[in-house]
Amino acid sequence: MQLAVKLVLEELDYGELRLAISRDGEGLYLDYVIYSGEERLFDVHQVSRAVWLFALSLNETGNLPEVELEHHDRQVQASAGTGSEGVKLVLSTVPGTTQELYCSNIVQLPSREG
Repeated sequence: MQLAVKLVLEELDYGELRLAISRDGEGLYLDYVIYSGEERLFDVHQVSRAVWLFALSLNETGNLPEVELEHHDRQVQASAGTGSEGVKLVLSTVPGTTQELYCSNIVQLPSREG
């Protein structure tokens, strides 16, 4: 099996994500690092935009689905696949309270028949 990971969308006031890969005797580790460097305050209340979206695939080919993005005022809609095989996400692009994020983020998974 092959694992494929692709950063589809990245928006953050603090700069770009950095990919860090490491390996030890127990496994392989993949991290996306938000910030590294001199210690500084990360005040979520000062962040005006923050959203990351990744496409993941675990299969024999390592092929990733094509992801379509639609930007709206304070949200982004991501779609992959079509019909009953499609997945759709609606994510907030701005920080909010936990309750606000639970109410505004939407996940529509493929239907399972049988």
